[in-house]
Amino acid sequence: MSQATGQSSVKALVQHPLLKELYEYWERAGASGGRALKSKFDPVDLPAALWPRLHMIDVPERRVGSCRNRLLGTYVVDAVGKDFTGRRLVDDEIPSVSTSITYRLLQQLLASAQPQHYLGPPSFELSNRFAAHEQILLPLFDGAGALVVAVGALDYQGFEPGLFDHKRD
Repeated sequence: MSQATGQSSVKALVQHPLLKELYEYWERAGASGGRALKSKFDPVDLPAALWPRLHMIDVPERRVGSCRNRLLGTYVVDAVGKDFTGRRLVDDEIPSVSTSITYRLLQQLLASAQPQHYLGPPSFELSNRFAAHEQILLPLFDGAGALVVAVGALDYQGFEPGLFDHKRD
């Protein structure tokens, strides 16, 4: 299991090629000069193969309970078996989300405003059928310097989309 915070250590650890592409695009959106701007980040500019793996989390306040899934790609939805788009990251809206790696990475991102990386076993009960997964979570800022979105991507090792039926709770 590995986990990292900060630009240089995260970049060195990312293994999956599509996650690397997201990280490099994020750098081009301004991260290498300090802070990546949401206004310069357009998922349409990313490779289409990456779109299903994306997730975007709105950050209205710097506390996890106020954050809401803006976008969950179909790969992510298929992997967990449910569509939590539009849901806040609280256990009442997403069962056991507070035990997930995404939740932990988001807490660290909100505290540090730095990119996050994880490679190891999943902890979210809806994805624990996978032996391992890799995830990155990257901060996006508005023009005033406020953290407004966390964008990330996942790879569940050995997962083939379409294996599981999913539904919106």
